[in-house]
Amino acid sequence: MQVFSKSFLVAEYVLPKFGVDVELPTYGTFSDGETTIKVRATYHYGGAVKGEATVSVFPKYKSSYLQPFFSEPVRRVVPIDGTVGITLNVAKELNLNDDYAREVVFDVQVRAKTPPEVILHCLFLTLLICRSRRS
Repeated sequence: MQVFSKSFLVAEYVLPKFGVDVELPTYGTFSDGETTIKVRATYHYGGAVKGEATVSVFPKYKSSYLQPFFSEPVRRVVPIDGTVGITLNVAKELNLNDDYAREVVFDVQVRAKTPPEVILHCLFLTLLICRSRRS
C-alpha cells in the first residue's frame, strides 16, 4: 500500500451567504410522467433567498465511444422566494423512450438578487420503466 501526503494552506475561506437544498424523489418511472423538484434556498441567518432558480436536466451517458453522446439539456428558469417546486415530464422532454433504466442529472443553480451570488447543486435520479401487466 502506498501512502501520499501533501500539506497546503487555505489563505482565505469565504462562507457562502446562503445554502440550497434540493429534494427529488428516490426514483421516477417512465409511466408516471411528471417529476417534481423542490428547491429551497435560505440565508444562513434563516431568511428566504429571493432571485431565480435554474434547473437543467440531461441524461447521463455511459459509453465506450471516444466521443460521448450529448443532447441539449432541458432548462427551466423560475423565480424563487425561499422555496419553489418545478414539475417536469423528464422522459418525454428528454425523449427517453427506449431504455429500461436511465440515470438523469439534475443541475440546480440559484442566483440571489441581492447580494448577487450563485450556488450550484448537482443531483442524480434513476428513471425506471414500469410495464403494466395485461391479463
